[in-house]
Amino acid sequence: MDVSMGETKRQMKTIAELEKIVLAAVRKVPHCEGIAAVRVNARPQEPGWWPDNVRLGDAHAADCQRGINEIMPKLGRLYGLKKG
Repeated sequence: MDVSMGETKRQMKTIAELEKIVLAAVRKVPHCEGIAAVRVNARPQEPGWWPDNVRLGDAHAADCQRGINEIMPKLGRLYGLKKG
């Protein structure tokens, strides 16, 4: 199911699917290749979900946080949190 958000349609994903998407995107950020895990939680503000509780592994904290902050606007436009 897709949800319209302005001109774009967001693909609805489960929390587990969003975690995989965010983890893959963050691992492409320099110095974040070794990130171990990202936990996604629902939140009331758009896009309705956000990654928190990052397990860094051997990745660099500041680079990974900056990477998350940079990729989330795009991911938030592409993906919504599937309810239920």
